[in-house]
Amino acid sequence: SWVVFPQSSHRKPKTLTLPRAPQDEFKDVADAMQRADAAASLVAGAKEKQGRCFVFGTGDGGQLGLGDDVFELPRPRLLDTVVPVGLPILKVACGGMHTLAIVQGGLVYSWGVNDEGVLGRRANKDEPEAESKPAPVNLGSKAAVDLSTGDSHAAVVTADGSIVAWGTFRTCLLYTSDAADDTPCVD
Repeated sequence: SWVVFPQSSHRKPKTLTLPRAPQDEFKDVADAMQRADAAASLVAGAKEKQGRCFVFGTGDGGQLGLGDDVFELPRPRLLDTVVPVGLPILKVACGGMHTLAIVQGGLVYSWGVNDEGVLGRRANKDEPEAESKPAPVNLGSKAAVDLSTGDSHAAVVTADGSIVAWGTFRTCLLYTSDAADDTPCVD
């Protein structure tokens, strides 16, 4: 509250009450949410699960990364097929029927349906689980820091600021799986 003294001596001072700042107005709600988040993390064991990826949902195209025989998971299950096992997963992006992940060290792994080269790597359809289990994407010596997927394409931002993209976007072919060095195109 502030007290304002008028310039004229015959008027009484006025007390102005300023509205509370938004962060003060909802402080009790914010505190309660923070306590609830901490409790949920404790119950779920989130600290111990950092860097792990859990998958669930429809996997008829191999997009869950658990192999050709897992078509649906109604409950979350640990993705334990990333090689080498135990590498912390930093980020995951899901496309139309494919998934990509950045693991510690900036390596990118992909899995799912490889139509139009969307996995960014060769995957022989005659080989069991060639598409449906995670395998590395060859970015050369570049380390990935971010990634994004669309229905039939993927893009990675590397540590040096380059953008590496593959798959198709509308009528533009960004990558073909029969490239001589199996490296997605860099722009």
